[in-house]
Amino acid sequence: MIPDRLVNFFNDRHQYSVDYRASGKTGSRIAARLTQLQHPVRLAGRSNSTNLPGSEHVHFDWYDESTHTKALTNVDKVYLVVPVLDVNPAKVMIPFIEKSIHEGVKRFVLLGSASVPADGPVFGPVHQALSNLAPEWTVLQPSYFMQNFTEGPACKHHQKHRHDL
Repeated sequence: MIPDRLVNFFNDRHQYSVDYRASGKTGSRIAARLTQLQHPVRLAGRSNSTNLPGSEHVHFDWYDESTHTKALTNVDKVYLVVPVLDVNPAKVMIPFIEKSIHEGVKRFVLLGSASVPADGPVFGPVHQALSNLAPEWTVLQPSYFMQNFTEGPACKHHQKHRHDL
């Protein structure tokens, strides 16, 4: 379940929220929750592997700047996920963040990691760039421990024995 405080970060219904890597574990859930609440959502990625009613999909590739403008049109919020297997994502993400701000993006959410501090490797330089450049930003730093309990056998067992609070 996506916490309401995160959904509220995307609460302006007048412009799109862009979800990069919307087919991933967190991105797909955030996009689904936002569309459920009737927020306009643009899913951005190299493939259209998500079929989420009420959303729009655009082709996006971190390494192809020609795909960035279309993804940012009429957007004021973005959910950022580091490119897969890139140990130096700052090279592509920081210029994108700068372009996003120039195009009118106000809010950023970066999916980071609890094991990587703001001055650490990989996510660190992107985290620092957001804190220095973005008008409104937050970095999610999950421990990844619960990821195995959100799907599969453990999740089915939990849901079978769960009581609503």
